[in-house]
Amino acid sequence: MNPSSTSTLFDYFHCCDPFQDVSSELFDSIAGEISLLKLQNGKTLYQQDTHGDSMALLIDGRLAIKLIHPDRSETILYEMVPGEVVGVSGLLIGHKRSA
Repeated sequence: MNPSSTSTLFDYFHCCDPFQDVSSELFDSIAGEISLLKLQNGKTLYQQDTHGDSMALLIDGRLAIKLIHPDRSETILYEMVPGEVVGVSGLLIGHKRSA
């Protein structure tokens, strides 16, 4: 999927639970703050214990949520699918990222 316009982005966001009630006017007012990012396979979007200053909506593909243990081993906690949002609590509450 390749969202290329504000209306297409609004359609993606409007289909997700946290954003279903957001009006097009409100969306238009924040659209300039939205960035599209294509993450390469195996790359990290957010790191555990970092400040939550953004959130992400997965439009295409899958995203693994991993817990990194002190010995650097990893546990996959969840695998996101398109339409899911990550990073909301860190952004709204200001907590460090837990995974």
